[in-house]
Amino acid sequence: MRVESFIKNFNKSEEVVKCFTEGCCYWFAVILKERFPAGEIYYNTLNHFVFKHNDELYDITGKCTDKWDNQYLYKWEDYRAMESGSTHLQSLIHDSILKL
Repeated sequence: MRVESFIKNFNKSEEVVKCFTEGCCYWFAVILKERFPAGEIYYNTLNHFVFKHNDELYDITGKCTDKWDNQYLYKWEDYRAMESGSTHLQSLIHDSILKL
């Protein structure tokens, strides 16, 4: 199954799209990573997580390479290492991943 076809199964209501674009984008990237393990989770420092597969970026809206592939895009693992110990990383994890 292609990534875009898989995403269409989720993209059925405004509520679902809102959930995965306003606070839970990390978790949608995790879902895509689980389904398509060859891809990677990326973080755009304009505050959005996306999933990269075959040189294309995806989020709940579908292919979003044109919108998020810019100088602010980092592979999530690299960004975590780069920001290790920073208050910014702690806040990002707290607000976007742990949702406390």
